[in-house]
Amino acid sequence: MLAMTNHSIACLVGFCLFAAPLAAQTSLAPLAPLPTVGGVKIGLAAEELAAEAKVLARLTTDATFLSSDALQGRGIRTPGIDLAADYIAAQFKLAGLRTELYDGTPFQKFSYGIETVLDRQHLEFPGAAQLADGDFQAIRRSQTGPFELPVAFAGFGIQAPASNYDDYAGFDPAGKALIVLRHEPRWGRDDSRLPRDRGEGRPSTHALIATKVDLAMKLGAKAILFCNDGQTKTEQADQELLKFNSRSGTADQIPVFHCRRQIVSKLLQDSTGKSLDELERQINDSWQAASADLPRIVVKGELAIQRRGRQLKNVIGVLDGVGPNKEETVVIGAHYDHLGMGGAGSLAGWTVQIHNGADDNASGTAAMLEVARQIAGRGPLRRRVVFIGFSAEESGLIGSDRYVRSPLIPIKDTVAMLNLDMVGRLRESMEVHGTKTAKEFDSLLSQFAPKYLLRIQRHGDGYGPSDHASFFEHGVPVLHFFTGLHKDYHRPSDDADKLNMEGMRRITLLTTDIAMAIVQADKAPQRGSGMGDLLELSGIDSTPRRGTKLGVRVRDVEGKPQFIQVLERTPAHQAGMRSGDVIVSANGQDIRDSRQFLDLVRGSAAGSKLTVVIRRGSAELEMQVELGGGENQ
Repeated sequence: MLAMTNHSIACLVGFCLFAAPLAAQTSLAPLAPLPTVGGVKIGLAAEELAAEAKVLARLTTDATFLSSDALQGRGIRTPGIDLAADYIAAQFKLAGLRTELYDGTPFQKFSYGIETVLDRQHLEFPGAAQLADGDFQAIRRSQTGPFELPVAFAGFGIQAPASNYDDYAGFDPAGKALIVLRHEPRWGRDDSRLPRDRGEGRPSTHALIATKVDLAMKLGAKAILFCNDGQTKTEQADQELLKFNSRSGTADQIPVFHCRRQIVSKLLQDSTGKSLDELERQINDSWQAASADLPRIVVKGELAIQRRGRQLKNVIGVLDGVGPNKEETVVIGAHYDHLGMGGAGSLAGWTVQIHNGADDNASGTAAMLEVARQIAGRGPLRRRVVFIGFSAEESGLIGSDRYVRSPLIPIKDTVAMLNLDMVGRLRESMEVHGTKTAKEFDSLLSQFAPKYLLRIQRHGDGYGPSDHASFFEHGVPVLHFFTGLHKDYHRPSDDADKLNMEGMRRITLLTTDIAMAIVQADKAPQRGSGMGDLLELSGIDSTPRRGTKLGVRVRDVEGKPQFIQVLERTPAHQAGMRSGDVIVSANGQDIRDSRQFLDLVRGSAAGSKLTVVIRRGSAELEMQVELGGGENQ
C-alpha cells in the first residue's frame, strides 16, 4: 500500500491540480477556502470543477494512467492491480473524501480463491560454485523443506526408444539431483530424429518440462536443475530465468529449478573436465547420451511454498451527509480490475499480451473519480455518498459481492447504487440499465440527459454483467451506465487513445447531476416495477463445487432467459460467460426461456461441448463451453 505522505498525495503518478484557469461553465455557489494538509490543497475550487477543459484533462489523466502498460492490465494476479488501488485511494483523498475506514486505510481487504506462493528458495553447491539470487529460480510447485543431494548430468532428460535415443541408458538417476538441458538434441536441425508431434518448428513432446519432470520422478530422481540448451544460450536468454509457475507441478513433486547456464558449465568443467558446450556438441554429433555422475558435487537447497487466499481489496471513500437523512446512503461505483495478460475472459485467447482495458474499465473508474470530485465540491449533502472501486469484477462480480455481504454501511440504509462500467466509447447513444428499479429514475434521466445531448437506450431491470447486479440482488435500486460493446472489448487493443473523452465528460456530469438529485431529494428513491419478484442471494453459497457441470444460475428477466450468476473457476466462466448475458441460442436451438436451456444442459453428457450464443448489451457473442462432470448448477 502506498504511504499517504503529503508529497505522495500531491504527486502520485503525475496527477496534479491543473493550472491554466478557464471561466466557469456553471453557476456553482462559491466555496469556502479549501482545507489543506501539510500545504497540499484538498478538494477543487468551483472554477476547477466547472471548466470543461479541466474536467477533460482530469479524465484523460486518470484513464490514461489506469490503462497504461505499467499497470499490467490490472489483472488480479499482477502487481499492477495494487498500483491502481493506490492511485484511486490517493485521488479519493485529494478530492476530500474520508478514507480512514479500515485500520486507517480505504481498503476493504478480502481473500479470494487459493494461490500458490513461493515464499522462500535457496540453492548452493558447497565448495564448487558461488550462486547469487539471480542465478537460479524455482519454477514449479513441489515438496517443501530442505534437501541435500549428489548431482549428476542427465543430458536432455529424454527417453525416446522409437527415435533410438535415451539419456538414461546405462545411468541410474535414483536419489540424485539431475542437471538437465532444456528442449531436445538437434532442435531446429533437419537431421533431428525426434517426432514432430507438436507441429513443424516446435520441439517434440519429449522436450516439454512436464514430460522431463514426470520421467525423472518415475526413475527415482529427487530434484531437477534445468539450464538453457545451446539454441537459447545467448547472454540475454541466460539472464532470463523461467518464472515460478504456481499452476504447474504438484505438492508431492520433486524440487525443480532453472539455473544459469554458465553456473552449470563451471560445475561440469570442474568435475568432468568438459564444458557444457562440449558435452552438448558430443550428444548432438553422436546421438548418444553423455549422462554421468559428477564426483564431489553436492547441491543443498530449500523451498518454502505456501497456498493461501489471494489478497484483493475494494477501495472506498466517503462523503458524509448532514441532517435527518444523513444515514441514508448512495453508492457510486466502478470496477478497476481487468484481464491482466489475457487468459479466461479474453476474446483474444491465443495471445499472451497486456490487456489494458481502457474502456473496460479505466473509463468508468476515471468517471467515478471525477464524480467524487464534483460532488465533494457541491456540499453540504443531505445523504451520505460512498464511492467504491471494486476489484475482481471480471472474475464474477467478486468485489461487489463481498461489499454487499460485508458492507461499510448497512445495505438496508443504501437507497441507490450508480455504476459506471465501459463509458468510454460513446457513439450515437448510450445504455442505462435499471431505469425502472426506482420510480424516480426515468424522470431523472429525462430531466438531465438532454442537458448533455445524450440519447439514452433505457432498460428497466437491474440485472447485468457488472457490479450493480450485486446491489440489485439485495434489493437496492440501481442505475448502470454503459456505452456498449466494440471490437476491442476484452482484447489487447482496448487502449486509451480510442476513448471518447468528450463523451466521458458528458456521462460523468450526467451521473453527477442524477446522483446529486438523489442525494438532495426530500425522500429516498421508491422501489419501482423493475425490482420484480427479486430473490435475495445473501443465503446462497457462491463457491462452485468440484465437478460443476456449467456453473450458472439462470432465470427469466423481462421474458428473456439470463445468467443471473456465473461462478468463477467453472466451465461457464472459463468460456467467457458473465452475469447478465441473455441466452439467444444453444447448439443451434433458439432458447425461449430458462427452463428450455436448463433441460438442454441436463440432457447433455459431461465432457460434451455446448455452443451458446449470448447477447451482451447490443452485441451477440458465440461461445463454446465444455461441460464438466458434476451436478447441474
